Amino acid sequence: MTELSDPQPGDAAGAPSLEAQAYEAVIDWLSRGEVRPGEPLPLRELAKRLGMSRTPLRAAVGRLHEQGLVSYHRRLGFSIALPTSGDLHDLFDLRIMCESHALRRFLRLPHHELPPEIPRLAQETWELAGRIAHDPAAYPEYSARDGRLHQALVALPGSSRLADWHDQLKLFGIIFRLGWTVPFDEAEFRTSAREHLGIVEALAGDDAPAACARLEAHLLRVRDQTVERLVRAGSIPLGAAYGDRHSPGRGGW
Repeated sequence: MTELSDPQPGDAAGAPSLEAQAYEAVIDWLSRGEVRPGEPLPLRELAKRLGMSRTPLRAAVGRLHEQGLVSYHRRLGFSIALPTSGDLHDLFDLRIMCESHALRRFLRLPHHELPPEIPRLAQETWELAGRIAHDPAAYPEYSARDGRLHQALVALPGSSRLADWHDQLKLFGIIFRLGWTVPFDEAEFRTSAREHLGIVEALAGDDAPAACARLEAHLLRVRDQTVERLVRAGSIPLGAAYGDRHSPGRGGW
């Protein structure tokens, strides 16, 4: 995900500032899953890797703190945000709003045509689901196709603002799922892939109510599955998963 930032003094017009470079580098580092929620951010090590001082890096991490992706403790410093059940419910509520709105806007366009990429991606998730139980290396491929499919759905009405908003939500999902050990259960992946095919079938038939209902049911099931697995992985305390949606435990977002 790329965020636009104002050129800093001394930069060429439009060139990213050191803070912007640090921000993108930290996002990329977090997305690779090298740390788990609740673990500290190694600012000194990151500064060394990036070849820059800790000043722009701290500014970048400060932005992530404002967004709720990292937490701050006066004594311990910055750490990866530890999500609560409430955070995940809010995240998926926003995804449902964003993705359902995209489908409705697309189907209201006077001359809309479903791009061939969307049924292709849905079919590929179905084919990969059959491999996962026997070939765990297929999971990253499945995850990538799944992400691209949902991005393609949001891109249907051609709204860059909607797409940017969805990218931000996707980033939260990546951070919250760091350290998740995936049990390779073919039936669960088959269920998701079958749901993808059902959403695409409704879109191809110009059936907005069915497309949105299937999308919402899919995301709600994935939400509940995600909460359960994050509890098992230790990324969410048991009490936070089943307690109040807005129970304390990390900086809110």
